[in-house]
Amino acid sequence: MISLILLVAALFTSNQYIGYFISLLIIALISVNWKSAIFVLIIYFPIRPFLIEMNPGLKYLGDEIICVLFFLIVIQKVIIHKERFGRTFLFSVFFLLFCLIGVVSAFITGVEITSIIFQIRAFVLTFLCMFIISELKITEKDIAQFFLVTVCLATVLSVHGLIEKLSLRTLLLPEAWVQMDLAETNRIRIYGLAGNPNILATYLMISFFSIFYLIKKFDRFKPLLYVIATLIFGVVLLTYSRGTILSFAIAYLVFIAATRQWKLVKSQTIVIAAALFIIFLPTAYTAEYIENHFNDKQLAEQSQKKIHKENRYFDMFSDDTISKSTEGGRIFIIKKGIEIFKEHPLIGTGFGTYGDSASWAFGSPILKAYGIQNPIYSDNQYIQILVQSGVVGALFFFLFFVMVIITIIRSNREKMEKWIVLAFLIVGATAAVFYNILEDKTFTLYFYIVLGFLLNKHRKFSLPFNQKM
Repeated sequence: MISLILLVAALFTSNQYIGYFISLLIIALISVNWKSAIFVLIIYFPIRPFLIEMNPGLKYLGDEIICVLFFLIVIQKVIIHKERFGRTFLFSVFFLLFCLIGVVSAFITGVEITSIIFQIRAFVLTFLCMFIISELKITEKDIAQFFLVTVCLATVLSVHGLIEKLSLRTLLLPEAWVQMDLAETNRIRIYGLAGNPNILATYLMISFFSIFYLIKKFDRFKPLLYVIATLIFGVVLLTYSRGTILSFAIAYLVFIAATRQWKLVKSQTIVIAAALFIIFLPTAYTAEYIENHFNDKQLAEQSQKKIHKENRYFDMFSDDTISKSTEGGRIFIIKKGIEIFKEHPLIGTGFGTYGDSASWAFGSPILKAYGIQNPIYSDNQYIQILVQSGVVGALFFFLFFVMVIITIIRSNREKMEKWIVLAFLIVGATAAVFYNILEDKTFTLYFYIVLGFLLNKHRKFSLPFNQKM
């Protein structure tokens, strides 16, 4: 609780040195109470862009918490107790071999060391959370608090998102974000304190399904929790994040088919319908009305440019969308990626060369040679892996993925619990078609936390899902 108060206090000043000092205090506190770090992380990463915008001194707080806690866990487990990370060892080796291939090929290509470290951090940082969670002594109370914090933050972000939408991005946002020049198809989307509609949608979807754990755990608060679920899903729709919604929908259908939670389907269908008609449609039409009748600047722009508003939920396969994608969007990136892969098929071109956050931040030594003038973000995890690590790296990553599935299936946990983690995997595998999902700290943080929880050998209880919901 003290750590969270300090985090909030840092927002009242833009002085980065105060931010550094508060970060050090938080690190000192979590070094004494390890489990408190998890609660700080699940608040920090979903709103990290906002926190950094308000106080740059908080930029590396998440990195520092994870690294310090992992270091303490290793000292306790390996050095003091002389134990091994048994169940996580094999698939971890394949993941690290994938990273090694990306690093080696990057050095061969001539990528700067700073860029390589930047990308390694993007892949490995939240991966360490799996080891941390698997070693902590977690109680049922901790799990309930974990979901409660998640849902509370999601509720705040949802209310904030509605304010953002209805104020046409003029209220409760950093000034730099208010002045941001967005494309017309993105201007209608809620970015939230996550600073990205896709990341916000991913977090809210995780929170939406978390609510149904709380409904099972705290039956007396069921009406309130259903209202919150309606609010959250309504804001998910207002992010217009098609890839995120599709990814979770596929995972959900597989989960329901495997677990036969038909009662859950009924209650969630009612919530989704309510979200559509009570939150999404009224908010969208109200925002459009405000924009057309009270926003003089926008009216002027509309009359000059004759802006045509596209409906993001129905234009995915339109001729215009496909044409844009072929010329400079995802289809172009995939075709160009295949071209590069054919010339570097074995171990690829390395991290920091094509479509990842490192090449976006530091530039790439190969792009101009292939007629790409500006840094690009691949928005497709598969083509990024194939181009940057080649057949060898892609094989190691595939083996990592398969071994994670085998480890989950072989674990001695309840069927429902196994399928929750497998559903996360399905979400990630599907979302990887649309986004660089491995670089989404929010999604990977939650995935590695639930995976670590599944593998936690100290836990003496099961989640309350033994009976059909």
